[in-house]
Amino acid sequence: MPEQIMEQSQAPVLSERSLDIAVLMLGSLTSMGGYQVFTYNLLHRLHAHGHQVTLYITKEEYNSRRRFYETMPFTVRPLLRQTIRLLHYLPLVPQTFLCWLQKKYRHDVWQVIGAYPAAFLAFGLCTCVPVVCRGYGDDIQIDRSIGYGLRLDPKLEPRIRQAVCALDTAVAMTPSMAECFRALGLPQEKICAIANGFDVARFSERFDRDAVLRTHDVDPEKSVILTVGRRHPKKNYEIIPEIAKRLVQSGTEFTWLVVGKDTQVIEQEAKNLGLENTVRSVEEIGVAGFGNNNVQSEDNANRPEVPATELVRLYQAADIFVFPSKLEGFPRVLFEAMAAGTPVVTTDAPGCCDVAIAGKNALVCSPDDINGYVKAIQSVLNDDRLRQNLISGGLESANACDFEQITNQYVDTYRKVIAQKNKSAAAMHDLT
Repeated sequence: MPEQIMEQSQAPVLSERSLDIAVLMLGSLTSMGGYQVFTYNLLHRLHAHGHQVTLYITKEEYNSRRRFYETMPFTVRPLLRQTIRLLHYLPLVPQTFLCWLQKKYRHDVWQVIGAYPAAFLAFGLCTCVPVVCRGYGDDIQIDRSIGYGLRLDPKLEPRIRQAVCALDTAVAMTPSMAECFRALGLPQEKICAIANGFDVARFSERFDRDAVLRTHDVDPEKSVILTVGRRHPKKNYEIIPEIAKRLVQSGTEFTWLVVGKDTQVIEQEAKNLGLENTVRSVEEIGVAGFGNNNVQSEDNANRPEVPATELVRLYQAADIFVFPSKLEGFPRVLFEAMAAGTPVVTTDAPGCCDVAIAGKNALVCSPDDINGYVKAIQSVLNDDRLRQNLISGGLESANACDFEQITNQYVDTYRKVIAQKNKSAAAMHDLT
């Protein structure tokens, strides 16, 4: 991984005993968003490592996908009905209930996903059990120019600050996110740097490129540009049609696939510029049966893999990956492209700049620099030496994010924070 991304957690392994880990996520484990994909994979890895894992989710989410959650190899427990609504109007009720759950089940540590609402719900736990929070994006980041971030709400910002400052440890995926935690008042010694993770080996499996592209009606003889992620103002996808237009005007032949939720708008904008079939949208690629109440298998070996194999193959089949985002927490898609051996063009925006090293593992542009994108894309497509250098640098960076390493770093962090909490409790006992 590039040196500027982060200093990896160096927490010592203080005990080899298995841990009882509670995970709190107030969303759906079946969604294809970044933090949901991460949580899904982390839970399975922690379980596979022999730890006792319990996932707490809302009652509504549990009931709507009960059969899916019953196939998980770890324990899944629902919270109170209307937990999120109660948290907004009567926060003491769900917070007290969570403390009751801890008293009943005596978990060693709580891993909460997001500074709000999850960390705010877990606020009361911090006095009796270690609480580790992983930020993911709009829970701690803000960008006023695009109205992004929960902290822009004057009612939520003090709640987020209160929750963050009570944490034992906050996991920052990038230096940019670490800075957000510091801005909220958390001291540096309570911030642990751990990258996002994924299964690197899946991106190097053999495949038939022509067959993959034909499945999506793409001419294998043309260069393929790929962008992956939901359409959102921070992703800056609206710039793609104009980049494509200038590439076509320069004589470059290509198909640009934009994969993600609501990306059909980008395809229509490209058509309006006379680029029919040049820029194509592909709706979000989920996993067959993932989150479906008809899921029957309880065999963990056959569990769905996230991201879907179809998406992995598109990463591998592409000639270049372009990601014009203006703001990211941890742009997992960049590492997935790198792991697939696909050269990357991205931006110098927060999150992206923590991952991309210009000229080593990516070419980097300012988010709105259309000419910069055109030049970078043409350079990758026309310069074999540059292309191979970017591929090599990308693979080196991606290998540092293999999920086995990331899971070990989380476990080491849990052990360290548990030891610190026990030491503090012992010191307080001696004083009394």
